[in-house]
Amino acid sequence: GIKKIGIIGQDGHKIDSNNNNHYGGYTGPDQHVDKIKLGNSRIVALQNAIKKHANKTGVEIYNLSNDSVINHYPDMSVEEFLK
Repeated sequence: GIKKIGIIGQDGHKIDSNNNNHYGGYTGPDQHVDKIKLGNSRIVALQNAIKKHANKTGVEIYNLSNDSVINHYPDMSVEEFLK
């Protein structure tokens, strides 16, 4: 089975008053910070469950995103992961 997984694109959104989206979609004073926090909490809860299962089964997981709310796994570049 699979023994090594790279996660990319499950970053969540860092809460920042100037830019809360990778592409500038949530900017300005009318940001929906509560929705961003809810989305982040769902991502973290999902990763908690995934990490628990991966630890039991010996699967290595790496975070391939440069800027992420996920801190469950070691960071690694996509290039390094694909070696």
